[in-house]
Amino acid sequence: MADRATSGVFGRAVVLGTGAVALLGSLALAQTTVTLTPSADTTMFEALTGDELSSGVGTTMYMGQTTRNNERRRALMRFNLSTIPSNARITDVSLRVNQTRAIEQSEGDLVSFHRMTRTWGEGASNSPLGAGAAALPGDASWTFAVFPDVAWTIPGGDFVSEASYSQATPRALGFITFAGLGLTADIQRWVRSPATNLGWVLRGEEQPNGGARRFSTRETGTTNNRPRLTVTYRLITPCTASDVAEAGQGPFADGELTADDVIVFISRFVSGDARSDVAGPGQSVGPDGQFTADDILLFISRFTAGC
Repeated sequence: MADRATSGVFGRAVVLGTGAVALLGSLALAQTTVTLTPSADTTMFEALTGDELSSGVGTTMYMGQTTRNNERRRALMRFNLSTIPSNARITDVSLRVNQTRAIEQSEGDLVSFHRMTRTWGEGASNSPLGAGAAALPGDASWTFAVFPDVAWTIPGGDFVSEASYSQATPRALGFITFAGLGLTADIQRWVRSPATNLGWVLRGEEQPNGGARRFSTRETGTTNNRPRLTVTYRLITPCTASDVAEAGQGPFADGELTADDVIVFISRFVSGDARSDVAGPGQSVGPDGQFTADDILLFISRFTAGC
């Protein structure tokens, strides 16, 4: 190898690297939070009579299983995420809902979120109670994704069988917040690929002899009681010159400039890895067969500029 870094150069590299990490700490705070209400929400009502029932414009939605005939209810919810840039890295997601009723058997039951795999509708039906109203054109019902023309492949909705997220939920009335990595991953998926954003189906445990609960919908008259999705994100850089590592200091670019990139670069520099020979004399771009402070300075300059 040509000239290895001297101890003086290594010391300077460590100082510069530490400074970059400190700068990153302040940059990492630049996050944006948006709050969204559903663009559509409704309920699919199972009816042992075979009736097609829904509640497209109803002020409440239902999930779980009723004590009356052990019929199931599943809530559908979808959000318009178009205000979030496609190069956003989602860092936190929470959904707050207003629970207005929950029968005794529902205490501690899981409410599970599953990604939908088929487009569904929200028509003009309105069920003020939990029995459901006759489905109208455009409604999602137990048999139809869009009544009366587009049927589900499986009655009760087409969705990913494995839940993205599940949370034990009390029967106490009032606000409940759902938050977990599965919800964050779903929002990230939908921001990156908007065509896959078909929303969630929310399911109770659907156990015999009841476990049903009721949430307010986007149509409820009190604005503060409507479902509220809160998404926090930061923008990832489209420039990759100093994006040399992934989370946990993995060896691949991940679209973000983090402390891992600095640590990996410094580690490569100290070991004489050719990938850290990025500069010539005076920080000119291009390898020159030497490991000098110019390599560190050029890397740090790119990094702090967000490139």
